[in-house]
Amino acid sequence: MREIKYRVFYEGRMYYSDDVSITDFLSVRLGDSLLAGFINRFYCLYHLMEYTGLEEIYEGDIIKRNDFYFVVEFIDGCFQEVNPHNSKDRCPLYLHDYTIQGNIYEHADLLEGK
Repeated sequence: MREIKYRVFYEGRMYYSDDVSITDFLSVRLGDSLLAGFINRFYCLYHLMEYTGLEEIYEGDIIKRNDFYFVVEFIDGCFQEVNPHNSKDRCPLYLHDYTIQGNIYEHADLLEGK
């Protein structure tokens, strides 16, 4: 069974499991601060990302395999590596020879023109 942990991107900073707790569906506690907001990609105050259980890979990470970049997303009940330029080009995330390049919030430039 995989360890359940999260990280949150909020106001330009990444917070990891030691600082993050989920209080209910719409709220996250970062240390002493309670954040309420929507959890989605279209409008939100913070971005919640779940640990995949593989190495230190989380949702929203940009990974590189065989000179190609992929974004890690949770789709159809499993974590998947998704081509950032064609979301239909995806497959389940398995333990391959990945290197973590960054994440979509702090390193979006890695996906431009790749």
